[in-house]
Amino acid sequence: MSFFGIDGMKCKNKCTMLNNEAAALYKYLLINFSRLSRDKQSCGLFLKVIDVEEFKVLVVNDFKAVSTFLKTIKTINKSGTIDNPNFCIYVKIFLQDETYIIINVIENSHIKFSDGQVYGTCVYQYKCKSLMFFSTKKIYFKSKYSKYGEFTSSRENRWIPANLKTLWYLPDVLKNFIMTYLAQKNQIWKDFLPYTLHLPPPVSIELINDSYTLKDLLEKKFKIYLPRSVNKKPFAVMYAACCSVKYVEENQKGLLFSSEITTMKMSRTQKEMAADYISNVICKRLSVSGDTDDNFKSVLCDYIDMAMGREKINLLLGKKTYRKKHDELVVKYRLKSKVKIVIPNTPLSMIKLSKDFIRITTNKQLVEESVKNNNCVWKYAEKINKGKYLIYSLDYNGEHCTIEIAYYRKKYHILQLSKRFNEKVLDKTREYVQNAIDLANL
Repeated sequence: MSFFGIDGMKCKNKCTMLNNEAAALYKYLLINFSRLSRDKQSCGLFLKVIDVEEFKVLVVNDFKAVSTFLKTIKTINKSGTIDNPNFCIYVKIFLQDETYIIINVIENSHIKFSDGQVYGTCVYQYKCKSLMFFSTKKIYFKSKYSKYGEFTSSRENRWIPANLKTLWYLPDVLKNFIMTYLAQKNQIWKDFLPYTLHLPPPVSIELINDSYTLKDLLEKKFKIYLPRSVNKKPFAVMYAACCSVKYVEENQKGLLFSSEITTMKMSRTQKEMAADYISNVICKRLSVSGDTDDNFKSVLCDYIDMAMGREKINLLLGKKTYRKKHDELVVKYRLKSKVKIVIPNTPLSMIKLSKDFIRITTNKQLVEESVKNNNCVWKYAEKINKGKYLIYSLDYNGEHCTIEIAYYRKKYHILQLSKRFNEKVLDKTREYVQNAIDLANL
């Protein structure tokens, strides 16, 4: 399917005469979007060539609903509008001293039909993601609130060098076309093509294009020497392993790259990714699952979080030793905590529980609770200040419990409920706390 527009061959021929990477990408995108718009199986993609130097693509997500509506208005020969999540892709080439293209992606609130034609509409001011492409090594990105369909030919201060993460903010169909085009120029891009459903780390596109293999890329990024086996493993896993190198003992760094871990969830920071990866490596070696050995994984994660940046982590210890080192660090560092607690006014702070649930509201109370139950709840002051969690203490059924509560999906949830040394509470105590949370959710 396509809009009625001028013949795209004029644009293709004009770009062919230019020996320029930007013109080559423009032609590549136009050809592939044209092919998709004519493909009967690619429903929901509409192409319109505006002039020789510009075209736009409307991508409709829920095409089935739109198609039914379109057949109806064709029958009665009227116009109409339907709400549907979709977006418009505007592509324009600027033929100046240094040829470049700008790709604007604008989300639409609804789409409009008229006389058998389909075109997208959106509010006057809407968030727009933009990509400026000069060459494979000169790509810039910005996200701003922009007028519908507006193009900016001048480079503003808000343009930043694009990286692997910024590409993931683009629609899948556009992202796949750009990465497939880059893969034709450098084979290393083929390592990233399978990761379209995961948020990658912010690796510079220029650095990727200057590298020949995954090993070469990571060595340049982290300034370390890596084994050749890195090339045969998933990028996300090896990236996390490289983030972890500086936190483990020197003679154990090779264990990070020989682990059998095959998947890795990307985190916001390298430190968070390193903590997750080190925990996974240790748990894999000790055959620990999520609910094994009285929340051992929770204790291990707390130990790793405290140890990072303070001491090197030994990957070859046993469960009892990790528990012992965890308790030693809790005693050593909790007394140094002096963060002032100020609970923000959020739905979480509005929770109402019975009087036997004591809310922790000061740093002194937080440290005392940590000492009493020998846990690392003393570290939660900043998270409490951000409104992520609330900490309560409870004496019930002969047990003193530490309770961590969060609010998401418009409900209160128990994240952690444990007694001394992070051990599980009795079923009767857990049932009592859960009933109190259920009552607060009414």
